[in-house]
Amino acid sequence: MSHSRRHPQCHLRRDTSITTSAISEYVAERVLQPELRSAILRRSKTILRRNLALLHDWIDANSGLLSLVSPQAGGFAFVRYHFDANSTELVHRLRDEMGVMLLPGDVYGLDGYFRIGIGAPRSHLEPGLERIADYVRKNYRRIEPLQQSLTR
Repeated sequence: MSHSRRHPQCHLRRDTSITTSAISEYVAERVLQPELRSAILRRSKTILRRNLALLHDWIDANSGLLSLVSPQAGGFAFVRYHFDANSTELVHRLRDEMGVMLLPGDVYGLDGYFRIGIGAPRSHLEPGLERIADYVRKNYRRIEPLQQSLTR
């Protein structure tokens, strides 16, 4: 018996994701009108600026464990952590134990970082940042950079 016959709901995804729905197209057409588009962009930029300021304050409060590669544009930032942990393992623990969703840096070849979205409402972002901080403070200690002296 074929997979689609055993699981008839499987074809629904295939059949409904070929194109957008009529309502999605209508909403997109309205949003792309110049007046509304400008208002949405202004709102989005305001949210991102405020959330980036919140993120900077959070990094400052946790500067012994975390630092920031501040984004030049967009709604994501890369946070550097200064403790010994694989980024995939860390974000899986944060997801499982704290209910926080992040993207591990090692998917970008940047182990030692995680990617965080800053476009969410502040009411979601702020508690998530606190959960991350609580978890890393409780479970990790900062790794001090090696002091190397140059002797010849």
